[in-house]
Amino acid sequence: MRKLSIIDIIIVKTEYKKKESCIPKWIQIDAKNMIVGRLAVFIANELRGKNTAVYTPHICPKNKVIIINTDQIEFSGKKMSDKEYYHHTGYVGGIKGITAEKLKQKNSTLILREAVRRMLPDNKLRKEFLRNLYIYKNEEHKHKNHAAEIVSFNKIHKSHSI
Repeated sequence: MRKLSIIDIIIVKTEYKKKESCIPKWIQIDAKNMIVGRLAVFIANELRGKNTAVYTPHICPKNKVIIINTDQIEFSGKKMSDKEYYHHTGYVGGIKGITAEKLKQKNSTLILREAVRRMLPDNKLRKEFLRNLYIYKNEEHKHKNHAAEIVSFNKIHKSHSI
């Protein structure tokens, strides 16, 4: 076995990007007939900037994601009737639950927001990531003046639609 010399050892310096150098990128996704979990993974990765070459875990890249048509979002299997979302009122024995079907009728944006929230890291950046997520029930939204890149999720992942 040969010993390594100084010439053989290559020092690789990791470069981290600065918070000031982040350029916001606007993305618009149509959630019509999309599966919640698969769409949430894609959104969480876009918000964190994991698809970029200069991904830095401790920096929020300021990517903005607009989701439209959440009224037409779907779950795979029987999750629409079986899945329950729980919250606690703060009182003794005050745990409450609501099925995904009832929550979709009440406010469909909460289903997708909760799925994305649970896929983001549980640290101080989570709140900052969620501020960059804009979810709307139908196609009407107030961010039309931004040059948002329209991502056709069906063309990227053919197995993600029903």
